[in-house]
Amino acid sequence: MTVACKAYAFEQMLRDEGIGEKEARAIAKATEAHVVEGMLTRDSLDQSLKSETASLKAEIAAMKFELLRWIVGVAAASTLAIVLALLRTTR
Repeated sequence: MTVACKAYAFEQMLRDEGIGEKEARAIAKATEAHVVEGMLTRDSLDQSLKSETASLKAEIAAMKFELLRWIVGVAAASTLAIVLALLRTTR
């Protein structure tokens, strides 16, 4: 059932409860506008997911780069330590 159909049913319910036609229509219209404004649509969800995915991909790329820097740094420090140890033992 669409929002418009539910709004009409809500208007009818208000009329059945004794609220005037004009007032019932105004209340139903205001309620419908408020509900539709707060609804999550597939398009808005898709856009939000795309944005979040792009953000996460950028974060992952930055972390990969940082991890690579650490790996290269540790490898360089290890190599230097081994070379220095070998130089000490040959003296």
